[in-house]
Amino acid sequence: MLFVNVLIVYLILVPLAVLLHEIGHALGAVLFTKHSRANVYLGPHVTENAAHFKLGRMHFYLRLATFGYCSSLDKDGKPATERMSPSQRMAFYAGGPVMSLIFALISLTASSLLTGQLFTLMQAFTIVNLFTFLSTSLPYIYPKWRKGLGGTPTDGLRVKRVWQKLREERKQRRKAV
Repeated sequence: MLFVNVLIVYLILVPLAVLLHEIGHALGAVLFTKHSRANVYLGPHVTENAAHFKLGRMHFYLRLATFGYCSSLDKDGKPATERMSPSQRMAFYAGGPVMSLIFALISLTASSLLTGQLFTLMQAFTIVNLFTFLSTSLPYIYPKWRKGLGGTPTDGLRVKRVWQKLREERKQRRKAV
């Protein structure tokens, strides 16, 4: 039974947690901007992924994978983060970790209502979401060995950089007055 549980965690729960995390980014883009659309990828950042569909301004490109990506595009198909205000960028970058934390708390609460195998799987989903939250919200550069992400900043580092830039701009405005 342990082998089956490990397969379920790796083939279902990890991809589901990653997908929910990326949907968090997408919600940050579509809820806090008027025209941006979000592309949510589970697997490689390519539009040829196995399943693709749209939900409003969110476009999904999915295949079975343990990593994902979300991009935000303006109505002309150009990266929207360049045109977003600092608060919009922060909502976009923080949306993924926030969604991971929310689902960690939901699955933890739900596990208290379950028994047996369902309890075990819900606890595993809690751990996967907590790991996703922590590994993406802490500010650092992903190590080179991290498939698909090596050398890129985490969501937490992106939020930190936007916050620092915003503070610096406020400081400059105060000096100008």
